[in-house]
Amino acid sequence: MTGKNRSVREAYVDDRYPWLDKAVQDKSEIITASRRLARDLGEKWAEHEKAMGKTAWLTPRIVYIEDWLSQYLIDAADSIRPMNKLDRLKELMLWEGALARRIPDEVLGFGGIVKQLSIASSIASEWLIPYSKIEAAACSPDEELFVEVLADYKEALRKGNWVDSAGLPEVICELLSSGKCIPPKTIVVAGFHRVNPALGMLFDALRSRDSTVTIIDPATKSELVVAQEYLEERAEFRSAGAWAAEILNDNSRARIAIICPRLESKMQRVSGLVREGLLPGWQFGSQRHQSLVNVGYGRRLIDFPAVGAAMLVLRWLRTGIKGEEVSVLLRSNWIGGDSLGGRARLEAYLRSLSDRDWDIGTLRAVLMDRDASLDAVEFVRLLDKAYELSEVVDQLMTPHQCVQRIDKFLNDIGWPGDVAPDSLDFQLNNRWRELLNELAKIEGITQRIRLSDAINRLESLTLDTLWQPETLTGSVQLLGPQQAAGMEFDAIWIAGMDSSEWPPKAHPSSFISRDLQRSYGVSDATPADTLDFSEKLFSSLVNSSPECVLSWSRIRDGTERDVSAMVGAQKAGDYRGAEDPGWSTKGLAGTTQMLTIPDDVVPPVTDREKIWGGAYTVQRQKNEPFSGFVYGRLGVRHLEPFSKGLTPSLRGSIVHSALYTLLRDKPSRADLGTWDESKKSQRINGAADSALDPYTQNADDVLKQIIRIERDRLKFLLEKFLISELRRPEFQIVGVEAKIPYSKFGVDLGFRVDRIDQLADGRMLIIDYKTGQTKTITNNKKEILEIQPVLYADALDADISGLLLLNVNSSAITPRGVGSGWAATGSATAPGWQNTLEDYIAEADKLVEALGCGDARVNIGEGSSEGANSLALLSRIAELKNAG
Repeated sequence: MTGKNRSVREAYVDDRYPWLDKAVQDKSEIITASRRLARDLGEKWAEHEKAMGKTAWLTPRIVYIEDWLSQYLIDAADSIRPMNKLDRLKELMLWEGALARRIPDEVLGFGGIVKQLSIASSIASEWLIPYSKIEAAACSPDEELFVEVLADYKEALRKGNWVDSAGLPEVICELLSSGKCIPPKTIVVAGFHRVNPALGMLFDALRSRDSTVTIIDPATKSELVVAQEYLEERAEFRSAGAWAAEILNDNSRARIAIICPRLESKMQRVSGLVREGLLPGWQFGSQRHQSLVNVGYGRRLIDFPAVGAAMLVLRWLRTGIKGEEVSVLLRSNWIGGDSLGGRARLEAYLRSLSDRDWDIGTLRAVLMDRDASLDAVEFVRLLDKAYELSEVVDQLMTPHQCVQRIDKFLNDIGWPGDVAPDSLDFQLNNRWRELLNELAKIEGITQRIRLSDAINRLESLTLDTLWQPETLTGSVQLLGPQQAAGMEFDAIWIAGMDSSEWPPKAHPSSFISRDLQRSYGVSDATPADTLDFSEKLFSSLVNSSPECVLSWSRIRDGTERDVSAMVGAQKAGDYRGAEDPGWSTKGLAGTTQMLTIPDDVVPPVTDREKIWGGAYTVQRQKNEPFSGFVYGRLGVRHLEPFSKGLTPSLRGSIVHSALYTLLRDKPSRADLGTWDESKKSQRINGAADSALDPYTQNADDVLKQIIRIERDRLKFLLEKFLISELRRPEFQIVGVEAKIPYSKFGVDLGFRVDRIDQLADGRMLIIDYKTGQTKTITNNKKEILEIQPVLYADALDADISGLLLLNVNSSAITPRGVGSGWAATGSATAPGWQNTLEDYIAEADKLVEALGCGDARVNIGEGSSEGANSLALLSRIAELKNAG
């Protein structure tokens, strides 16, 4: 930066809010345009008192305008007929009731309209537009609807003796004029760049009662303004963070602001970029490092995991939820407790089922007795409690009773978990209870409400309520332009200064005549008014600090942007401060000598070690040794994605089950030939029903229809299967789902063979069903591809005629085998078959021996192997490839 800019930093004196000392000494009530400004003023005064050596002092009265008006109404209630201020929930409910009488029943979900009607009413109150004028000027359907609904809303306010937030100034004026309340002697008003007519009327009424009302003018502290263009937003906000770090290195007490338009929509991304520039590597620090940047906007309450979990389980009481949402509850330590092993197994099982809208009763039936671990049993017990409450979810009760039911239910299911709460948890829990209190207070609006509707209301509150925990204000504040209004800083960076953001687009109300809005001077009623207010706001931000940086990105959201004309009007100098530091992790490369850690040696299989996966583990060992180790020895399994209907794996299981049932009596080919149409139909129907019945239980209507279609497909498939079997030479089935032990090289594997046939010559044919893509045992070079049938042949103490993969799908029954005895035509014995089989078994032996010895290599060259794809994170194959 320039020498002048450096001197500003070195000569640092906290001269923010120079009027504050006198205002407090005069015992003025300080009214602010925002809660953030009130908080900042309070902290500034505390710093002032501590600098004076004080350890205790009287807290000055510094209050946000709406809180001041609400408290004033409460204080005056002793001398007048009590008037109740509506909170936001009650206000919206009154609007909903008024609108519902004007909207056809078939129109659903008009919550957005309700909020816009409320905003239009606030505009009318703040700008003192009489109802008669609104009614006379209404000409469009929207304007006429607003007139009708506003009349009903005002009548509801009158009957209930209520006042909403926008109507508070007018009510306080009436109290002042009636002499029924005593105003403060001196009032200081801060942070208002535009005083609307309602507030102007209020301040005049206070003055008429001999109150001194002083409106603080915007600060004029600007000494240096510089500007800088960036290619894109990442560089812009990282640079802003680095600039802030440079200032804090000069003076750690400096108060710095970074202003970002539309911050509420990109808060997480922008705050991360600013932290990246301010404190590279902040992600690896403590909560204290993250709090160096204080973000002006909070998060929606429902976005906090504890509240999100609570609302999810409450919503489940009234409607089904998807498998992914059930998964969240099963894995959440906010519900039940921290022990999640059994619940993880329940979640894995749930993924194997057809996804649907799970109601509590159905899921309870599916998971009952599925896992005996304590946490799994406890989760099913929680489902019992949820099911019990879901049975009364449509009953009418008072709002207070609804809140009691909700609170007791959450307590019964162990919300919010067993972890000892920290400060944030305490604050979050208190905010949650404030929402419950708001819900209970709607009893003044409606005497009885369904529990399901109360849950809907509560969910809306958590969606609309922005909240952030109270912590000490960070050295760097990331704010939106309106949030920073009236505040003062030691340095300010105003980002996003392109023409699409400054001036912002106008948003006049569509429910009040545009001409009427213009005649009353309503904000945003004309482009000129929007521009005028934007220029005043921008000027106040620039002048809120001695040092100001203006920045913009040439490309934002994939579109090239022009700089705002407001930047040119400032005649800003060139920026020479901290540059974009880039990503912190990039700077770590080459900063230290790499330490090569020898590969861990995988131990050989021990005597008591269980190997998972049977013959398919050896198949994995062939395709990717690392995969065989991970799946077979570590027992790792992929989580199945949640899928509607019958997934390919489910269909495969169904086909295997149907074929088992069809052939479990082990018929011969001759026996199959004796089945007439009636017996064949009976057998096929029985096999299909047996395979599909487990999935029919607890199925919803959609899945039942899918199963009906699948039953027809399966019956057709079984008919084709029997036809293909009758084309084969004579055979006798001797094994169906046959269990065969296998032990070699210290590796014990249990095999389950789909089918074993004895041929006419007494030799055996091993058959393995495949239901996915058509597979073959060998390739064109006679190299073995599928090792499983070979292992079965080795384990079976018999003379093997051939190995067959029977590919069974709806389009065709496709046999692919080696040896003999499986084709409809062909020689009874394949030339050289025994030698070929011995070679195959020898290859299988090598694989089993390698598995037993701890072979866990990664096949880098096989880009399609399982290790290179599904296990890429575990095998770190990308690093191995890069290392050459």
